[in-house]
Amino acid sequence: MASHEASSPGRIPAGGGGEADHDVRLRHANRLFEGLAEGMLVAQLIRDADGPAVDWLILDVNAAFASLDPRGPSAMIGRTIRTIIPGFETTLIDETAEMVAQRTSTAFTCHVATLGRDFEGRAIHLEDDRFAVLLLDVTERIRELRQQEALLLLGDQLREQDEVVDMAATAARIMGETLGVVRAGFGHIDLLEGTIDIQADWTAHGVASLTGRHHYADYGDLLDHLARSEPLVVEDVRRDPRMAGKVEASLAIDVQALVNLPVGGEHGGAVAAVFVHDRRARRWTDSELIFLRKIADRVEAGVARAQAEARQRVLNLELSHRMKNTLTMVQAVATQTLRRASDRPAVEAFERRLGALATAHDVLLGRNWASADLATVARDVLAVLAAPGRCRIEGPPVALGPRAALSTSLLVHELGTNAVKYGALSVEHGGLIVRWRIDPTGAGDQLVLEWREEGGPPAAPPTRLGFGSRLIERGLIGGGGVESHYLPTGFATTMCALLTDLRL
Repeated sequence: MASHEASSPGRIPAGGGGEADHDVRLRHANRLFEGLAEGMLVAQLIRDADGPAVDWLILDVNAAFASLDPRGPSAMIGRTIRTIIPGFETTLIDETAEMVAQRTSTAFTCHVATLGRDFEGRAIHLEDDRFAVLLLDVTERIRELRQQEALLLLGDQLREQDEVVDMAATAARIMGETLGVVRAGFGHIDLLEGTIDIQADWTAHGVASLTGRHHYADYGDLLDHLARSEPLVVEDVRRDPRMAGKVEASLAIDVQALVNLPVGGEHGGAVAAVFVHDRRARRWTDSELIFLRKIADRVEAGVARAQAEARQRVLNLELSHRMKNTLTMVQAVATQTLRRASDRPAVEAFERRLGALATAHDVLLGRNWASADLATVARDVLAVLAAPGRCRIEGPPVALGPRAALSTSLLVHELGTNAVKYGALSVEHGGLIVRWRIDPTGAGDQLVLEWREEGGPPAAPPTRLGFGSRLIERGLIGGGGVESHYLPTGFATTMCALLTDLRL
């Protein structure tokens, strides 16, 4: 194996005599070498007895690279890269050996776990087994990219959750995994009691959860910052004067570094808090504190949304009860007014139509009156008219606006009522199919809905044009687009409407 001692420094010494110009160039090159903001080293491959490269021998380093070790260049020059950076990747040694053999250059990226840093580098062949390496510290850039990806992931997952505890647990996991800490979570700080009530936390493998109530006084004099709504940042509990005399309590729960970030609230009251713990001393960067703040802001917004939706659901239920009461009163008034009417079928039809409106109202209520699903409307209306299995409903998802949902509900109810009275549902083995598709047209996408009855008596056109017949002729949104057929196999109709009109 080659010697691990450097026979000469990486810089080329200045010559004398008539080589003055050459010396000037060398001194200029050395100044550039030392003045580079990026880390740079000159190294030589160390080979085993059989020839393959197994390490780098450091011949020279500039000031930027030497800053990785507080002892300076003397702690690096003449040593191997594996002794300077334990766990140095074997693949990088193999890549530089290939680069030296090809007398070219190569680019690489690496993570140095012992330093907690990420680097991009380029190695350039010099002569024989010697080469130079230029290193750019990209740790912060990679951290920021990971943090941005984590925030996007959190936003996507929070949109799918409604429970506050679930939101907190999701955010805690993403915080912990992104920052590489041992514990992360959310709680409520009671400044008057001096406690934090941890509601949800994420922990690394082998680390205990801290859910429950804890007194800050058990761990040190820590409340002043929180009372001023300022972050509580501790880089090392062993060295922080605020935790004097209480260090062992923190170490016992795997906390040597921590951040508590208060969110909202006022002086003297309870505030929400996001926290992270690490079991080793750690310098918390500004970007990490900003990341925690952004996590807290997103959770706060998600909780506010969930609470607003919960309040809206309560209001909707109240509205639903009132509207149902109104429909019941209308039905009672109509029954009282029409009790002596000779046309009882007409009265019963009126009552059934009120019921269809109530069904459509319930579907809309389930979607906060924003839209209703076509399949749900059709299924719920027909459920009160036919036994399960006699109606086949199929088609892609179609969202109906409030007006279209009400008119479609009445329309399906009218078609179903006719099928019960005169069509396929009036006989034991009859059934019906309701299917739809989306067709592109010059005016935009169009819904094409087909209603087809099977197994019933032959269909015949109505002898008079009553309310139901006129409703069917008007189609899905009252604008026509209806083609009906009275077939020996049963009634069939096709209705068309633009999706843009159905969303109203």
